[in-house]
Amino acid sequence: MANYVSIQKILQQAYGTLAQITGIPFSVYRVQPFASGNYIQPQNQIGTNVVMDRRPMTSSNPGFEGDKQMQSFWYEVIGNCLDYQVGDIFVSNDKVFNTGDVTVPYRTTEFLGMCLAENMPTMQPIFAKINTQAQFYTPNILPTNNTGLYPQQEYYDSTLPNMLPIILQNGQFTPLNAGQDAALIPIGITSRRSYGGDIYNVPTMNMPPVEKRLVYCPQLPGYQLKASDAIVFADGSRYRVDSNFHLSAGASGGMYVCSKYVTGSGQ
Repeated sequence: MANYVSIQKILQQAYGTLAQITGIPFSVYRVQPFASGNYIQPQNQIGTNVVMDRRPMTSSNPGFEGDKQMQSFWYEVIGNCLDYQVGDIFVSNDKVFNTGDVTVPYRTTEFLGMCLAENMPTMQPIFAKINTQAQFYTPNILPTNNTGLYPQQEYYDSTLPNMLPIILQNGQFTPLNAGQDAALIPIGITSRRSYGGDIYNVPTMNMPPVEKRLVYCPQLPGYQLKASDAIVFADGSRYRVDSNFHLSAGASGGMYVCSKYVTGSGQ
């Protein structure tokens, strides 16, 4: 007797066959119980040369709750995901399409990636955009115990000395002591700079609008981004999480409204 398990197996095997023709190869990552360091690293790799073909998901898809302005953030994927779990990270290892901007001879900090966000039996797998890595920092509830004329001078520092880095240790993401480097975590960030419109972003005559973007973060074992956390990119750009857990779709991971408060050289 046919059921959703047998139907899903047949459909995804068919998707996998088609992807062999139309897809590009990806490496697959999942945080292991013993892992420490960064998310994307050899000890977390569970697959290589997994062929997938992604295409932007249209807002009219009746089986998925999505924003019509986020068609480039969610993907319907042709590929066999039977061996993978929701939350797994796929990073393209194609030697042509994943060397950064293909019109220049150098690599960029962005890459082609995606996170398996939903895998329902009678639908194509749905993935969320992953295109870069960032470090997360969370506010410290206690002042730093430094010395000098003003021992607690960094308590209200707007940079990072008093914030706790989020690290990966023994398969769990957790805050560490202030002053340490945070783990590199794969995320997706929208290219649109003015998310929220008049609701989130009301400029006045003497105050220009604040740059806001949506950031997608996959599920992190042991930790969830929250309001006031800082997201730091490789180019020095820093964003602060405004909303605690803003989901724009009924899928794995979270969408966060973030405000830029330090401008870097790129983002």
